[in-house]
Amino acid sequence: MAAGEIKISTFTVGGMNVNDPAIVSLVGFNIYEDILNPLGPVGEARLNDFNDAIGTNKISGKEDVVLTFGPVNGQQITFKFKLHNNVNGQDGSLQAKGSMHSKMYDLQFVSPELLNAQGNFIEASYETQTSEMVKKLLKDFIKTEKNIDIQEQTKGNRRLVFHNQHFTKAYETLNHEHVSSSSKSSCYVTYVESSSSQKYVFTTFEKLFKKSTVVKLNQTTTLSTGGVTDNDRLNSIMWFKPSSTFFTPVRSLTKPNEKTYNLVTGKVHSVPPKEPEKYDVADSQTVFTMPPQDSKSVPSHTINDPSNNKQDTYIAAAKKNRSSFLAFLAQNSAELEVPGNTKIKLGSMIELNIPKKANSDNEKGEPQLNGKALVVAIRHKIKPFGQEPRYTMVLRVVKGSYKEGGGGNG
Repeated sequence: MAAGEIKISTFTVGGMNVNDPAIVSLVGFNIYEDILNPLGPVGEARLNDFNDAIGTNKISGKEDVVLTFGPVNGQQITFKFKLHNNVNGQDGSLQAKGSMHSKMYDLQFVSPELLNAQGNFIEASYETQTSEMVKKLLKDFIKTEKNIDIQEQTKGNRRLVFHNQHFTKAYETLNHEHVSSSSKSSCYVTYVESSSSQKYVFTTFEKLFKKSTVVKLNQTTTLSTGGVTDNDRLNSIMWFKPSSTFFTPVRSLTKPNEKTYNLVTGKVHSVPPKEPEKYDVADSQTVFTMPPQDSKSVPSHTINDPSNNKQDTYIAAAKKNRSSFLAFLAQNSAELEVPGNTKIKLGSMIELNIPKKANSDNEKGEPQLNGKALVVAIRHKIKPFGQEPRYTMVLRVVKGSYKEGGGGNG
């Protein structure tokens, strides 16, 4: 299959076969995947309903949407959604030549888990690993039928109570409680990986960085010349937009210390660390402390009750490391567009090869841009017939190599 071509094997909405041109005309569709979204991918499609197929099939909402396309590089990809919205985008009856009731519809579909999460609030208490809590929330409250792959266990047991919380709030709470058993950052993600089937993956960024690359992408200006294969075109970069810090060694990470300016002496000096304030209550036990905070935040107190968690949870160090690591990732992202390639999935490691723009040594490439990168978001773009390439992918990646020439994983 040539680069950018796509074969849609299955596209059904309820009982309507969108893939049959005699029933409805598929203009194009988009699917969005994000590694930070635990509720799975979402999508949209535009249909030219020249035969009132939506009315005939009584498409009203929440129908199953099954979409399979490929193969590219021998791999198919399957998405299973629920119909969320059906918008009559344009009544084209004045321009129609035949049926006189042709309409353009925009369908919006989401994961079944997202719909299940809307009205299903969590009322539960757990005393186990936080990785197991994530698994229970996925199974018991958003009722996923997908397999759950726990690729990196969390360390120690925690006791947590969720009182009438929405899934996203409970998931956010757990993200602040995770302590990794092996990765220093403790920076976990929960996302849906789509291939021939779909599954949930729970892992850390550091674990993902250790995966092998699935493809090497090249930015080149010689695709129109002779001797270029379909594989060369498939693995080409159409455009590449790195962030300003993607290739510079200067990166703001954590706040090492605090300084203030003395208006009397005119000198800058460091602020000495302060011990947290302590308060005595009626039973004479000191159970309240004042955690460190900046001058703009509202004062808060923490109850240090040993009955809550009897063992050291290492959460303080994990929170510090996680914040530092997330700041690092946010400053080292880039976007690029490539011909559609189902070998590239959410959470895949890819290799970038960007040519050097200088007049000399351009065959060596850009040493600070090249190397391994982690795919953290994908937009699958399928355009109308006649537009080439018809299938492209817009990727957001974070840098995974920092050695000269990009060799290495971090």
